[in-house]
Amino acid sequence: SYRIEGALDKHEIPSSNQLIAKSEKLNNKNYFTIQYDRNIIFPSSPGTLQINPFKLILKKDFEGLPIVSTGTSVKVIPLPDGHPSSFIGMVGNLSMEENLSKLDAKKGDVISYILKLSGTGNLQNISTPKIKLPKGIVSYGDPKITEHLQFGAKGAEGSVDFNFLLQIVEDGKYTIESQDLCYFDLSKEKYITLHTKKQELNGHLSDNKDQSSAGATRILKNQLLKNKKEEIRNVEQ
Repeated sequence: SYRIEGALDKHEIPSSNQLIAKSEKLNNKNYFTIQYDRNIIFPSSPGTLQINPFKLILKKDFEGLPIVSTGTSVKVIPLPDGHPSSFIGMVGNLSMEENLSKLDAKKGDVISYILKLSGTGNLQNISTPKIKLPKGIVSYGDPKITEHLQFGAKGAEGSVDFNFLLQIVEDGKYTIESQDLCYFDLSKEKYITLHTKKQELNGHLSDNKDQSSAGATRILKNQLLKNKKEEIRNVEQ
């Protein structure tokens, strides 16, 4: 076993439970090596992470051979000052896509607006993006967050969806401006800001009685309740 001293987020990297010895040359000497207990760590603050010696007992028949490694330390440097206000805490590489469920809707309609973030890094720890909406469209509650992530040597890899529920409260034509999102690119060693495209949305006067203020609120509550039930099901699984 071993212990890492310092503030961090730690995730196990899946690997075989069977120990397989391989012959390797280190510093011009031949050794037998095994790979055991792989983890990816995400430091939470700058400073020094101390990794204490690793202890393992290899058993053969009724005998045990204790093995102790050397300890080491990892220096965690802070990110550069002056990051944009749209920085979501992401370090690695990232891309962004958007999807609006409707481009033509009636007053009171509930619309799904999804920001899909894909990449590699600390995707599991990013902050919720802040979206800009025109007057006449409102966002209700926190977005539903869906993660599709796998942990490997490069960090968390995959995508995170942020599903915002929007509602048209006034008739008219709307322009949903470009959304800005910033992350720190490790390979370029600088902050990168991503932008979505503008979206044009037509809001029409409703001819449906259920699209009154009370009816629209009822539809919205039903959608929020549906999202909550899906989240509970995912936790139970």
